Amino acid sequence: MQAQGIALCTLGYKNPNKGNRTRSKNNHSIEYFRCQLKTQLIYQLLETEISCDKIYGMDQQTVLGESDSVVLKNRIYKELRRSIIMGHRISGSRLKVKDIARHYKTSITPVRDVLQMLSQEGLVTIKPRSGYYVTALTLKQLRDLLDLRHILEFAAIEKAALRITTEQLVELRNVHAGYTGEDDASCERYTEENQNFHYLIAAASGNMALAESVKNLHDRLARFMVAQRIGEKQIRMHSQIIEALEDHNLEKARQAMADEVNPSQEAILDTVMDNGADQWQLIV
Repeated sequence: MQAQGIALCTLGYKNPNKGNRTRSKNNHSIEYFRCQLKTQLIYQLLETEISCDKIYGMDQQTVLGESDSVVLKNRIYKELRRSIIMGHRISGSRLKVKDIARHYKTSITPVRDVLQMLSQEGLVTIKPRSGYYVTALTLKQLRDLLDLRHILEFAAIEKAALRITTEQLVELRNVHAGYTGEDDASCERYTEENQNFHYLIAAASGNMALAESVKNLHDRLARFMVAQRIGEKQIRMHSQIIEALEDHNLEKARQAMADEVNPSQEAILDTVMDNGADQWQLIV
C-alpha cells in the first residue's frame, strides 16, 4: 500500500530531474501534501472495504454456526425428552453430561442447556455437586399430581364451556393428526397432542395462569400418561369434549371431561402398580 501511495503521489507533478525545476518549494509542498492526503483517503477506503467484507463474512459464519447449534440443541432436547417419557431412561438414573455430549459430538454447554429445560418440565432433577437425574417420584407425589390434574381440568372446562369461541373450537379440532398406531413415535405424539388439547381448553377459559399450570402438569405426567397407549380412544374422547363445548353445555362438558380424566387417573396408577413401583422408582 505504501508503494501504491508513492506511485499515486508521482502522478501530480513532473520529475524535477527532467527540466521542470521552476516550481517553487511552497507549491511543491502543497501538491505533495494534497497527494499524500488523497493517498491516505484511498488507503482508508480500501481498508474499510476489506474490513466490511471480513465482518460480513464473519457474521455469516456466526449466523450459520448459531443456526446449526440451535438445530442440534433441539435434536438433543427432543431425543432426551422422548427417552425419558417413553421409559428408556429409568426414573432416578443419572444423566451423564459428558457421555451425552460425546454421543452427539458436541460440547457440554448445549447438553446442560437441554437438561435445564427438562428440569423446568419436571422430567430432570438437578442435584448440586452431584449431577442430573431423571426425576423420581414417590407414590404419594404421583397421586397428588393426579388429584391436581382433576382440579385444574374441571376448573378449565367449566369456564371454557361458557367462554369458548368459534376460532378456539377450530383450534381444538385441528389438534390431532390422526391415529397412526401404537409405536413409540406415535404414542409420544398422542401425548403431546393431549397436552396441547387440554392447554387450549384452559386457555379458552380466559385464565392464562390456569392454562400454563395445566401445561406444566402435563409435562410432569407425560411419561406416566404415554404408558397407557390409548391414542385411538383419546381422539374419540376429545371429540366428545369438543361437541359439549360447541353446545356450551356445562354439564355435558363436565361429564365428557370426567369420562377422560377419571379412567386415565385409574389407568396410570394401575399401570405403575402392575409393572412394579421399583421400575418407576416410586416409594409406596
